[in-house]
Amino acid sequence: MTSTLDHHPMDPDLHQRLRHWVSESLITPQEADAIEEFESRTATPAAGTGADLTRRVPLVTEALAYLGIALAAAAGAVVVGQRWEDMSPEGRAISVGVAATVTFIAGYLLRRSEEPAFARLMSVLWLISTGLLAGCAALVAYDILGYRGRVPLAVAGGVTTAFALALYVARPCGGQQLGLFAGLLMLAGTVSTDPSAVATALWAMGVAWTIVGGLGWIRPKRAAFIVGPFVALWAPFAILGGGGDYGMWLGLVTGVALIAASIPLHETVLLGFGVVGSFVFLMRVVMHLFRGTVGVPIALVVTGAAVLVVAIVLARRATRTPPRPVG
Repeated sequence: MTSTLDHHPMDPDLHQRLRHWVSESLITPQEADAIEEFESRTATPAAGTGADLTRRVPLVTEALAYLGIALAAAAGAVVVGQRWEDMSPEGRAISVGVAATVTFIAGYLLRRSEEPAFARLMSVLWLISTGLLAGCAALVAYDILGYRGRVPLAVAGGVTTAFALALYVARPCGGQQLGLFAGLLMLAGTVSTDPSAVATALWAMGVAWTIVGGLGWIRPKRAAFIVGPFVALWAPFAILGGGGDYGMWLGLVTGVALIAASIPLHETVLLGFGVVGSFVFLMRVVMHLFRGTVGVPIALVVTGAAVLVVAIVLARRATRTPPRPVG
């Protein structure tokens, strides 16, 4: 085929097919040229095509980038750690603040890229910057300003929340959502000096975050459905560790509620957290109620049967319920 586009065709597969069609006299060389020129002007690389693969950053390159960040962070931590005791309070805060600034700028330089790997890298860098800024704020409040008690944590939580919120507004993604949630958890940790009260406040934050994610008020929803239930189920363990027996009931109710919410939402993440939480805390309730009696084995059998029945019912419901349309 005589073609003006024989050199470096944009779509080699289309080019080869056109050559075959011309050789079979299905189209003329001029028509082949016109088709290929039209496609070269209008075609956009689709996901999974060769053109898309050449544009995307390879996974191994992305992994090496994260490894480089980890090694650089480790090297910086070693250098600063060796001199930490000899540094002044101002020097400690400045060193952490500089690290926070550098990681923020590095992420900022990637903000306009449409490459998914660069977007993920930016999110990670900004999340690291958020954590470093929290540490810097705590150092300023504790070492420089001399505050004690809950004040340094409150300062760190307030600064983290404000900074993470600004980053989340600029780029609403999972990393920035995690930074915002961490800042709010810090603030929730300052509500009381009683460990059980603090754990209860953290539980409330986890539940609220899950609800906010379910209502679509924060994105991505899947990230909210991971960090929210995790904290909501971890907090009852902290309550139990502080001597509060109501923690096991709180955990059991939370687990059951997650299972109930997962059914209409068709969210397997909530279902997984709910099943694990319900099973673990149900065991704690059974052992607490039947402790030291022969009824423990019977109660465990009944509990296991109940969990099995719930699993069967959920499985049957899942097979009969059509999946939600995407979008």
